[in-house]
Amino acid sequence: MEIKSFKKLFVELSENIQLKKSGKSWIFQSSTKDECRVRVSLQDSKWSNRFYVNIEIFIRDAFGFKDFETNEKAHLSGHLFRREPKEYEEVFDLESKISDSGRELGLRDFFTKFLKPFLQSVVNISGILEQEKQNELHVLPAVRDQILKILRPEKVSGTNGT
Repeated sequence: MEIKSFKKLFVELSENIQLKKSGKSWIFQSSTKDECRVRVSLQDSKWSNRFYVNIEIFIRDAFGFKDFETNEKAHLSGHLFRREPKEYEEVFDLESKISDSGRELGLRDFFTKFLKPFLQSVVNISGILEQEKQNELHVLPAVRDQILKILRPEKVSGTNGT
């Protein structure tokens, strides 16, 4: 599959799951009440004919972050980061021997079976913690501290803080 065709399909599938284009990335936010916002970007490899999907999660009120409605915030790195799961690496490696139709099916599968459910899960702190339990996301200690500061004590301990 040619690079141009791959990128075109990626954009089409991004729009199908309500990712909104913002500069060179796409933003996912299901509602204004979400505790998190997610930025997805497609990164070209400098050494091979391959792409990586960067997924950055920004947690509202963590480290002073409120929102990034304006382009000057586009340079910020997310509080949490991950890439596509290993089982999809062949789909994003345009040098792999997978056929064009197989690559298209794999990319569609990536969006429907992984990306959309993952994005829907991590727009809330509870989803982030669940993804961490499933080893789909690693939460660094400093980010965990911020999460605990955001959560009320009854959410953290399951009690009213006593």
